[in-house]
Amino acid sequence: MDAQLSFEQLSGYYADIQLDVAQSALAAELHAPSLKASIQSQSLYAKMGTQLEVKTQKIGIQASARHSTRGGDNLLLKWRPKLSVDLNQAEVAIADLEEKVIIPEIDFSYSNKDFHIEKSKIILGKSDFELTGDVTNIGRWLREKGDLTGELNFVSNHTDANELLSLLSAKQGSEETAKVETETKTEKTTDTNEAEPFLVPTRVDLTLNTKIKKAQFMDQTATNLGGKIYIKDGILVLEEVGFICNAAKLQLTAMYRTPRRNHIYLGFDYHMLDVNIQELVNMIPQIDSMMPMLRSFKGAAEFHLAAETYTNAQYQIKPSTIRGAASIFGKDLVVMDNETFSAISKLLMFSKKTENKVDSISAEMTLYKKEIDVYPFCVSMDNYMVALGGRHNLDMTFNYDINVLSPIYLGVNVSGNLDDLDIKLAPCRFAKDFKPLFRRKVDTQSAELRNMIRESMRKNVKL
Repeated sequence: MDAQLSFEQLSGYYADIQLDVAQSALAAELHAPSLKASIQSQSLYAKMGTQLEVKTQKIGIQASARHSTRGGDNLLLKWRPKLSVDLNQAEVAIADLEEKVIIPEIDFSYSNKDFHIEKSKIILGKSDFELTGDVTNIGRWLREKGDLTGELNFVSNHTDANELLSLLSAKQGSEETAKVETETKTEKTTDTNEAEPFLVPTRVDLTLNTKIKKAQFMDQTATNLGGKIYIKDGILVLEEVGFICNAAKLQLTAMYRTPRRNHIYLGFDYHMLDVNIQELVNMIPQIDSMMPMLRSFKGAAEFHLAAETYTNAQYQIKPSTIRGAASIFGKDLVVMDNETFSAISKLLMFSKKTENKVDSISAEMTLYKKEIDVYPFCVSMDNYMVALGGRHNLDMTFNYDINVLSPIYLGVNVSGNLDDLDIKLAPCRFAKDFKPLFRRKVDTQSAELRNMIRESMRKNVKL
């Protein structure tokens, strides 16, 4: 049966589907068990059970559907729709999302094989963005016979990453069962308000090409963010994502896995230019745990850190799992607090005019579990050349050898912590003509991390 209608208002119900359209033209072909329809309308309201509710103003739809008895309870599998939609000013409520999706405009086509977005403007909570691209393999994903795949371009003026990650988080870790998830949540006390960590979805293989003017993550703001983000069956990868924040210009490559909500893996390769070290510690509190000596530096520097660790659900580092390396290059940096510097400078016979800052610094360090080894390096302070190196621990204790190489030759050992320092003259550890050996440990760690990311992504490919 074919029909063409124009009407002011039309309402219809079929099973758990409701449709209301106004000032519309409808062309339809009904051939059991198939339906083809074309709708041009000034407004539309549609509801599919409790899964989906749509309100929109001007809309154009080309649609067809074919009923399948093998679709089970899933509406998309039951009706196998094919849609071409161009709409304006829509509100969409989806069962699995707490926030309504506001869509000023979108032009897309959909089938259970491919969801193609030609153009779109979307507001979700505090975020606005434009999405274009394709999501494929939908039918097999709905039947749990394959992964959801695709590549999307994500362009945004403002993105609240905290909110989006909360909305898109999986219900359980990649290695959790429903029973484990329930037991983990039961362990929490009823009066806690701790936020849940982001759990990477499984059975998904998506690539996001990002371009974001302003992004909020935790309590930090980043601008001019761009790069590739991969979500691949329980793994989230950021590939050379560049951005600017209060602390620095940064480039970040990272891998984030959530096997269990209280056992989260984080591997990252930060390369920061013109970094304000005090702002850096505020921006990434975990770095302060890994490298507590950074709190003694002030000024701008180039900083490179490649490390891996596990955290708990509140992103607190598990010290026994830390492994990494770092390097720092800078000029005119304050290297110690005034009280500590004053005590050391007396033993080293610095002139009273010498300030507690260095003309330049080039240092390397490695991290392993609770220990940070600072490899010997040289700094120039006023007319003094000083060599130093030693070990710093996560419990804030340390043991450093500090030698003046010129204009005098003198050694000091500093141990303890900032509240209980033991500063004493000691034999010189470094020769008068000491030249630091640059080991490039951070480059090795960076290469290992990137290779591990490639291997993890390759292993997750399902042939």
